[in-house]
Amino acid sequence: MARVKTKHWICPKCARALTYDFIDFKSSRMDTVRASQELMKMKIRHKQLGCNADNKNQRRSFCLIATACVSHFGLSDDCYLLTALRHFRDQQLLATPEGMQLVRRYYDLAPVLIQKIHASPEADELWNEIYQQISSWVDFIERHETEAVVARYQAYLKSLIDRLFV
Repeated sequence: MARVKTKHWICPKCARALTYDFIDFKSSRMDTVRASQELMKMKIRHKQLGCNADNKNQRRSFCLIATACVSHFGLSDDCYLLTALRHFRDQQLLATPEGMQLVRRYYDLAPVLIQKIHASPEADELWNEIYQQISSWVDFIERHETEAVVARYQAYLKSLIDRLFV
């Protein structure tokens, strides 16, 4: 039986969350190919709209919510907060299987959260709150308190999900 699956992609340059659908027939390898084809079509459409973020020289794998947050406040993509978070992700989290799983789950969830935040009537308050959280996580990163960063991140993410998906 065929079903429609929805996938999400975040533009690494403009942090816009984009979704695309494809028909999943039997959860076979062909479904992965179909999903990849739909993603490529969507990226091409996105590029035609004026964003060239998906060229091969562009750095990928950003801290999605943090990128959207600092963008909301007009900060640059290479600001200290994003640089510290990316370094933590790349050097600490991706160095362990548990961290890799955490990052993978985050990238699956972040596009939906960003859409929910943008659609929320209290978006400005949420971005302010997220900025404060990010700043506190960077403080813990600077003190090399990895477990505290991960625990606080997970607790905040759970509370954010609970609020946005009521």
